[in-house]
Amino acid sequence: FLPRGFARLIAARYRDAAHMTVYSEGHRDEADRWFSQNKTVIYSGFNEDSRPPIPQEPAQFRILLTGSIYDDACLARLIGGIRDWLPGFANDVVFSYAGNDGERVKRQAQSLQGLCEIDIRDFLAYDELIALQKASSINVYIHNPRSLFQHKTLELLAPGVPVIAI
Repeated sequence: FLPRGFARLIAARYRDAAHMTVYSEGHRDEADRWFSQNKTVIYSGFNEDSRPPIPQEPAQFRILLTGSIYDDACLARLIGGIRDWLPGFANDVVFSYAGNDGERVKRQAQSLQGLCEIDIRDFLAYDELIALQKASSINVYIHNPRSLFQHKTLELLAPGVPVIAI
């Protein structure tokens, strides 16, 4: 991902590192060109043994926002869109959040009060998070504009329900 000269400079800077972790076998192959140390693949975002749930109609329509909130304006657009959409939706709706930015989400989600249930949770253990993602009707995340690769997309596709990226 780096220009050749810069890659050489980075490789030289970390030549004495004892070990390296990489995102995938492909990343390991690429890193082997520049780094001689042993590497361990740690897949980011989800367990590759996860299976999509058996499709079933949820009792409630759950919109689950997961992860960091990189931009309050994007969060405001999401909340505003949900607020505008809710009056035309007949079923029970739950707006949920799981992550470290619960206070930020809670402040903006107040505008949904009385229109739907609001369920704000802190950072969840992986098994709890994947169970909640699988039980949701839609999984949502706010993309990180500073990241070239949006690994959250893959994490949210794994449960087998639709994904919205803001």
